[in-house]
Amino acid sequence: MWGYLNPADVTIEGETRIYTRVDRERPSLRAHFCGIRGSTTHWSPMLHVPQDRMGINMRLFPASALFGIEMHYRGRLVNRFQARAERENGMKRVILGIGALMALAAAAPAPEVKLWRLDCGSVRVNDLNAFSDTLAYTGQTKTLVGSCYLIRHGDSYMLWDTGLPEAMLGAKTSATDAMSPTLARTITDQLAMLKVDPAQITLIGISHYHFDHTGQAARFPRAKLLIGQGDLDTLRSGKGGGFADPKPLAPWISGGAPVEGVTGDRDVFGDGSVVMLDLPGHTPGHHGLLVRLAHKGPVLLSGDTWHFTEQVARHGIPPFNTNRADSLASEDRLETLARNLKATLIIQHEAADVAKLPAFPTAAD
Repeated sequence: MWGYLNPADVTIEGETRIYTRVDRERPSLRAHFCGIRGSTTHWSPMLHVPQDRMGINMRLFPASALFGIEMHYRGRLVNRFQARAERENGMKRVILGIGALMALAAAAPAPEVKLWRLDCGSVRVNDLNAFSDTLAYTGQTKTLVGSCYLIRHGDSYMLWDTGLPEAMLGAKTSATDAMSPTLARTITDQLAMLKVDPAQITLIGISHYHFDHTGQAARFPRAKLLIGQGDLDTLRSGKGGGFADPKPLAPWISGGAPVEGVTGDRDVFGDGSVVMLDLPGHTPGHHGLLVRLAHKGPVLLSGDTWHFTEQVARHGIPPFNTNRADSLASEDRLETLARNLKATLIIQHEAADVAKLPAFPTAAD
C-alpha cells in the first residue's frame, strides 16, 4: 500500500540502503530499504525525472496514523477512515520517523561525473596458460596493463583499484619468470598532474584483494574503503594464501580506517551514477564498476572478470579463480549488462582497451 506525496511534504530521518536497476541506462527511481530488516521503506525519483512525487510504504505505519487518509484503487475511492485528520493544502503532511529511514536529500542538479584512467603498472606474462585452466594459450606470452581509475562525482573523488605497489617502481621485467610486474609511475604522481591532493580522495573501491589492485591503497589512509564482503572476510581470516595479502590494506583490516564490506551491488553515491557490481568467482567478493557519464554514456570496468580479450569468446577461467561456476555466471552478467546498456566495456588489464577512454590527463565525461 503506497502513499504518493510531494517530497517537499515529507521529512525522513535515519538511514536506509538504496537499490537502483543497473540494467536500465537511466532508471527513473531509487528504492530505499532498511539495511537491518530488509523492508522497503519508500522510493524516490532520480534527479533526471520530475521531483514532484515519491512513494511511501504505508504498511509500516500503525492504522491510527492513517486515519483521515483516503484510499484509492485504480482511481476509485475504496475506503475512508472516519477519524478527523489534519490536512494541509488538501493533503495530510506525513512525518516519517520509523527509526531507520534515510535523510532525504533536497532535489538538486545532478553532480557532474568525470572518469580518468591512471597508469598503475604492467605485468609481462611469459606463460599465458597461467590464465587458463584448460591450457588454451600454450606457448603464448602477453603484457597486461595495470589500470586504476579516478572518478570525480561533484566535489568528491573516488579511486577504483590502486595498482601495483610502489616498491615495483622501475623494476626490470624478466623474460623467464612466469609473471614479471613493473611500475612506471605512482598514483600520487598522476594525481599531482591533475592538481588533486591525496587527502581529497574520500573513497577507494577495490575490485578484489590481489596485490596488483591493492598495492598503493595505503597512500590514502583517510579514505573509506569499499570492498566485497567475501574478500574482506578472507583478508581478516588470514586464510587466503599468497593471493590474499592483507598488508596493503592494513589500515582498514586493523580497524584503524573506515571500511565497508559490500554485499551485492552498491550504489556508491546514491544516484545511480557509480555502482559497484557483484561479480564473484575470481575472488569471493569480486566486483566490477558501472560509471554513467553524461556524454560518453555508461562505462563498465571489468575488474578481473577477464584479463584480456581472448578470454571473452573462450569463456576463459584462470586456475587461481576461487569459484569456476561463479566466474562463468559473472562473465555472462557483465556481457549482458554491456549489451543491454550499450555500454563501453573495458577489460582493465587489456592493453587494447586503454584507448577506449581519453589519454591521461584528459577525462571522460
